[in-house]
Amino acid sequence: MTGGEKNRGSGSGTKEVADDDPKADVATNEVVTEVTQAAPFTVRETRRLYRLRAERFIAVVAADTEDEARALAAAYDPFGGNWRHSAFASAAVEETAERHVFGDVAISPVSSAPGPSKGT
Repeated sequence: MTGGEKNRGSGSGTKEVADDDPKADVATNEVVTEVTQAAPFTVRETRRLYRLRAERFIAVVAADTEDEARALAAAYDPFGGNWRHSAFASAAVEETAERHVFGDVAISPVSSAPGPSKGT
């Protein structure tokens, strides 16, 4: 150990500066981390998009089956919609050319058609 540094602890990777060091007022603990290369990360993909349409909301879900799409929409709906039941939402499936990450869910309000304008 040099330069007034002293290693406290039991090899935790933490280095502290001695009290007589002039930089002690600005020095902080340094954490040394070893980075190891992990195995490649893979995700499940699908080419199917389910559009679940309720009265006021539509959920677009990347899933392989309608049951999976309904379960995912129900799990991720912040308003607690009953997406699992066909009486709550109809379902349509679309086979796409591009791949989608399985489990992606987008829920948005259905825009209503503008009503007839009132003339004055």
